[in-house]
Amino acid sequence: MPLEIGSLSLTGTTLVGTLILDFAINWAAWAVAALLQTEVFYDAVGTLSYTAVSLSALINAGHYHPRQVGVVAMILAWTWRLGSFLFFRTLTTGGDSRFEEAKRQPLKFFVYWTFQAIWVWVCCLPSLFLSASDRDPSVGPTDVIGIVFYAVGMVLEVTADTQKFLFKRN
Repeated sequence: MPLEIGSLSLTGTTLVGTLILDFAINWAAWAVAALLQTEVFYDAVGTLSYTAVSLSALINAGHYHPRQVGVVAMILAWTWRLGSFLFFRTLTTGGDSRFEEAKRQPLKFFVYWTFQAIWVWVCCLPSLFLSASDRDPSVGPTDVIGIVFYAVGMVLEVTADTQKFLFKRN
């Protein structure tokens, strides 16, 4: 019997399933990274986790309302932009200083990967609840305001990342 709150179905495929998927991705990547003692794909795996969690929740919901699809599309645009930038930065700078000590200590390194999994899942929770809902409210003014805030945030983040990268390169 699925747990439901109003029109929100809290099925295992939505919340627990995405949590398991998220941890499985990060812990499998940790095993490879710990073996190779590298952090080079840490941020790429974060991007993969966001993508897998967001898309699996949407696909498992079985309904695709404009708000659900729009939110997942914004998550994917943000995570792929950030993940590709961080991956590029790691490759061009030769590594990520946050991991210098941890990557040589498998259990400590495991904590980093575990926190990444927690961070991804917690940040995705609003979209997971949205995907689990079968309500299809019309898109309204609050959605437009949210999209504007999202766009401004993306522009500011891209600008800040670029400026910081160029400054550190000098």
